[in-house]
Amino acid sequence: MINIAIIGGGVGGISALAQLTEKNINANFTIYEKAEIAYSISMLSKYSSHICNTSSLANSLYNKKPDDFAEYLILNKKVTDDNTFVPRGIFIDYVYDTFEQSVKKATKAGSHIRIVNKKAASLTVEDKNSCYIFDEDGEKEHYHFVFVSTGPGLEDIAQYI
Repeated sequence: MINIAIIGGGVGGISALAQLTEKNINANFTIYEKAEIAYSISMLSKYSSHICNTSSLANSLYNKKPDDFAEYLILNKKVTDDNTFVPRGIFIDYVYDTFEQSVKKATKAGSHIRIVNKKAASLTVEDKNSCYIFDEDGEKEHYHFVFVSTGPGLEDIAQYI
């Protein structure tokens, strides 16, 4: 079984997990996220650049399903108009619900999902399909594929706001 790591359990990380589990890949998935899944720093920050100020049609977590978020809103009776600007909390609910659905799909396909509530401190690439992640405690784990979705560095972004 292949080992896949996703560094970051926010919007981008959950989008990666969702799209991988759609393919019914049989893998050991590990998500490195210090905060709660879906409640990423960018979604909970006070920075105006992190406000979800886009149409609901622009927020799908699936590349090949651009209407997924809009359909989620209607199905869950959150809104009925595709042009509605939704509060951040509703989008976070969508991301978390997508995570839960992805876990169910992965488990059904024989995959395993593990959350590591630690910072991925460094990454060493050995070759095309082999790398190691060292967590903040120095523990080392081998992966065949790694998706990095750490979001914006808030210290760096503050100068532009």
